[in-house]
Amino acid sequence: MDGSKSDLVECLTELLSGPWRFVQLRGEPLSALFTKSENIDTPNSHSIDSNDSIEESENGSVADTIINGDDIDLLGTRESVDQLLEASQRWVKEGLCHVRVFAARPGKVELTLFSRDGRNRAVFDLWIELPQIDRGRRVLRFDDCESLFENSSGSILRFPIEVEACVYLHHLICKRKKLEDDRVQRRLASLSRACQSLSEKVAEPLEVTGEGHAPFRIRNGYDDLATMLDQVRTDKRIAAKVESESLRRLQETIRLPVNKNTVGSVFKRLAEAWLAAPRKPSLISVMGCDGAGKTTLIESLSEESPKQFRSLTGKHLYRKSIVYKLAVVFVRPLVTRCRERFDEILAPVLYVRAAASLRWKTLLGTRRVTLMDRSLMDFLYVNRKTDSPSFCRSVWLSSLFGRRIPVIHCHVAFENVARRKQEITRRGHAAYDRDMFSYFVRQVPVDYVAFNNDGSLEEAKPALRSIIGHVSNRLMTVPLSESVPEESSLTQLPFRTDSPSDNGTAKRGDSSTIDGESSLDSRRGPEGGVPNAAA
Repeated sequence: MDGSKSDLVECLTELLSGPWRFVQLRGEPLSALFTKSENIDTPNSHSIDSNDSIEESENGSVADTIINGDDIDLLGTRESVDQLLEASQRWVKEGLCHVRVFAARPGKVELTLFSRDGRNRAVFDLWIELPQIDRGRRVLRFDDCESLFENSSGSILRFPIEVEACVYLHHLICKRKKLEDDRVQRRLASLSRACQSLSEKVAEPLEVTGEGHAPFRIRNGYDDLATMLDQVRTDKRIAAKVESESLRRLQETIRLPVNKNTVGSVFKRLAEAWLAAPRKPSLISVMGCDGAGKTTLIESLSEESPKQFRSLTGKHLYRKSIVYKLAVVFVRPLVTRCRERFDEILAPVLYVRAAASLRWKTLLGTRRVTLMDRSLMDFLYVNRKTDSPSFCRSVWLSSLFGRRIPVIHCHVAFENVARRKQEITRRGHAAYDRDMFSYFVRQVPVDYVAFNNDGSLEEAKPALRSIIGHVSNRLMTVPLSESVPEESSLTQLPFRTDSPSDNGTAKRGDSSTIDGESSLDSRRGPEGGVPNAAA
């Protein structure tokens, strides 16, 4: 295992022992990655044993099924999600990985961990509300089923087998999965075997007392559940009786609130659609504090691959306007001599002007990816070269204007920044990275990448190129100067045709062509999994 991939495994190891608590909804148990320890939850008699996993690994290595494999679905609270996101920022600062945070709706965050070279990744769907029960009419939340884990310890938990099987059946119904698919068939078979095995172990019903509602009982009905699963697997359809029975079992065990699809939420989704980036973005912000090396990266990529990338100076979004030029000539001499200070005074006006110009540029679209050397939020961040930089009071404008194009935030150690920009202070540098990360990861919609840029330019370029390919859904050709290991360059894995949708219904296993270009294979190996080619 190469060093870059081993660092990614180190992040996965910490994910199993952090302060957060998540329920893994399906798939190979994450705890099977490593030997059991006191920090990893030990399955109880009503859960699936890590030795009898839901889905057996085809490659023999569980790490290989997670890295560059399918998404891992985790259900947790907002607090747990925030804790994991904060830990991911620390991993980026330590140089273990790069991180992408994507959110199209408030109830779900997609977290992607990229290896340092950008060739490997692990994807986690972090659900705060899972709207897949009873055909989307009810939602599943961690708070409503936390009582099931009163006697369990660890960071990544599993539902009792009865609950996990019923949730999976409703997942198949809501997502309209093809039941003849081999993966679905294997998972149904594994669930059935687990139910039959537990039926022999459990002689008496298990009574569980949940806080806030009456005690309930998990019945020893594992034989009946196994029969239902086998029937679904054989008939390749979920009968109405099976659907109603699985819903009844869930309602006996956990509370399932109604999914409130109110008029207010409709207006909120319209507002999110107004701000959301295009599904195939052609403009990406590369931001970072002064001295982070973002301009050097952008110019280097644009020079090496002019058919794929072009650079854009962010300040040109407003500085080229006639109104701004007149203000510089007639107003600035009366206010201040410093042009940066003048821009900070006009921050709200300049933000709106830049947001309007940016929307026009995103509507035009090009075959090339335009890399802008700052984000719109940089225009609302003042006092950058002091110990106490902050967002100005007009930060609320970001909720009304400014299309939220993907953002790549270059994180660099202060020692490296100080060599390039001596006017940047240690406290100011730390505050910028902290404030920007906290702002972006809590926004909806958002597509944010935390990129470690402490390495050399030659190390950073292929990693950034690969990540841009994933973000923009484009196939990136690799210059001959950037060598790629032969065994990885031909790796091809299932493809996600577009950005994740609101309910996580992104398709896999497809291939498509957009605007005459091959779309990015989001599960490929190094640099999108294509052989070296001249730009």
